[in-house]
Amino acid sequence: MPVITSVCSVSDASAMLGLPLSTAQRWARLGRLPVVAKMTGGTGAYVLDRTAVEAMAAERAR
Repeated sequence: MPVITSVCSVSDASAMLGLPLSTAQRWARLGRLPVVAKMTGGTGAYVLDRTAVEAMAAERAR
């Protein structure tokens, strides 16, 4: 299992990818973003692999 050293929020990912926050949230929920954890509680925020999100952003910029 790879070690994840850098994480970000869905909000951070939406900014990096140039997506509306609601789209990034939906992508996380559907597995289209690299989710490494889902927090407990009412909001259940997603924690994403920042390196993978940055790679996605670079690919989208091409």
